[in-house]
Amino acid sequence: MGLWVSGEPEPARRRGMCGSTLASLGLLLLTAACTGSAGPSVGEVPSSAGSAASGQGEQRSSASEGSPGVLDGLDGSAVLTSEQIAQIYQRDVAGQAKSLQIKNPPVVKVVRYVQPREFGQTLVACLNERGIPATVDPDGAGYSLGDVPKSQEGAANLAQFECFAMYPVHPQYRLPASSKEKVRYYEYLVNVQVPCLRKLGYMLDNVPSESVWIAHFSDPWDPENEIMSTAGRDGVKKAMAACPRADPATIIEHPPALK
Repeated sequence: MGLWVSGEPEPARRRGMCGSTLASLGLLLLTAACTGSAGPSVGEVPSSAGSAASGQGEQRSSASEGSPGVLDGLDGSAVLTSEQIAQIYQRDVAGQAKSLQIKNPPVVKVVRYVQPREFGQTLVACLNERGIPATVDPDGAGYSLGDVPKSQEGAANLAQFECFAMYPVHPQYRLPASSKEKVRYYEYLVNVQVPCLRKLGYMLDNVPSESVWIAHFSDPWDPENEIMSTAGRDGVKKAMAACPRADPATIIEHPPALK
């Protein structure tokens, strides 16, 4: 998931290495559209993919990413090998370079892998060091890129590429959600997030049953959509800050050991 991740109608949103429409365990439980796999991961959330940075309004980015082929046949019940992790990273870097329209991307060394919830803060710090304006989204899993003059678009895109490559979300969080992870996410949704949102005044009368929600996991019911329709984008921001999505680190079956 999504990662500020949802289907909100933003001008443009960046979603990491590759645009995704589902969530993985790191942000929600969606499947990256570019993975070619069976469903969202725990590190992603339903959302619309954005395009390269431009000076026309705010850009958003999150930790969800995809790696075509590498994840085929895998889900969150698997533990990735070091070789698979390296393969996913290389494909993600290539996908990010293409997404940001960088023809000759520099070779960038990984500083460390991060959890989805620290992705936004880590990337914002990296971008700000390079003079690129950006702010962390409410759940910490994504960031908003500020206005970038047209003359600086290339520099902004290169900075995003370098920061993504230096601080990638660990590939374990991008595996398609396992059956157990889907249940864990649903339980958090109905037992924690929805009750919290109702206390804020959002009725959310259309919460589906567990079986229905899981059956539509590729495009699941999301409270953000109902909040957006009544309170708009600012309302969604406030609601998600008060009642955040599940932390992927508490949902994923095999949390990686990170430095």
